[in-house]
Amino acid sequence: MVQDALAAAPPSIASTATVMDWDNRVLRQGGGTYVCFPTPPAVRPKGREPTCLENVWLAWLDAWMTAKPFRADRVGIAYMFAGDTGASAIDPYASTATAENEWVVDGPNIMLIIPNLAQLEG
Repeated sequence: MVQDALAAAPPSIASTATVMDWDNRVLRQGGGTYVCFPTPPAVRPKGREPTCLENVWLAWLDAWMTAKPFRADRVGIAYMFAGDTGASAIDPYASTATAENEWVVDGPNIMLIIPNLAQLEG
């Protein structure tokens, strides 16, 4: 699981990242600002989907998992260099593709949280 989790990030991030399982058990203590998670258990039969998150993304993850409101106070960066098995572009809680939920499967990617959408103009 540690190898799977660390495959999500570039070596400079992975070398210092803490690795946690989805039950919040620390698998490897790190000294950096990122926490890497292996592919979630429910996804493992379909493929790989490890991710490495810093504090803004960890706060987003908590809000998503508990269905609480979220507002970023700064830019957040997450890594998914092993790609993913898919997600809905319009329904953050969808677990499978449907004709209506705009399912997207990504290859290796970096995700950004931008607190001020005006920063994306131009």
